[in-house]
Order: sequence, then C-alpha cells, then structure tokens
Amino acid sequence: MYILASHIISKYSGRPFVEFVEERIFRPLNMSATYSVAEAMESGHLTHAWTPIFARRIPIPLSEGSKELNAGPGGVMASISDLVS
Repeated sequence: MYILASHIISKYSGRPFVEFVEERIFRPLNMSATYSVAEAMESGHLTHAWTPIFARRIPIPLSEGSKELNAGPGGVMASISDLVS
C-alpha cells in the first residue's frame, strides 16, 4: 500500500514522490544527509549488504525503473544525525 500512497502523491502533486517528500519534509526539518535511493546510488552513499555465501559486501541491485517505485515503501536513507536532530 505504500507504493499506492506514493503513486497517489505523485499523481496529484504533479511531480515525483521523491521531489515532493524532499521539499515538504526533508527541507523544513533541515535533513541534509537524507537521500532517496536514486540519490544514494549516484552519490556513492548507498550501503552494501554483507553476504555470508560470498563472504563479501555486495551492492544492493536496483534497476532504473525500480528506484522511483521503491521510493514510497522504503526508498529513504537517512543518517543518524538527521534522525536525532
């Protein structure tokens, strides 16, 4: 249902969900180290997951089409400093 909620916001605001959340939530709260999935991938701040099978860290694979789709249900990556202030 989070995907549906982000779609509704995008549809009625006339812009992508990520832009809407950044302008209406992140900026007013001065959250400067919070990224969408797309921004994290571009900036290099995207986390890597540890896999015991391969015994190494691997990047989280996201296709171009899934970045915006995953923005609603879990596409926000916030730093500890943004969450506690």
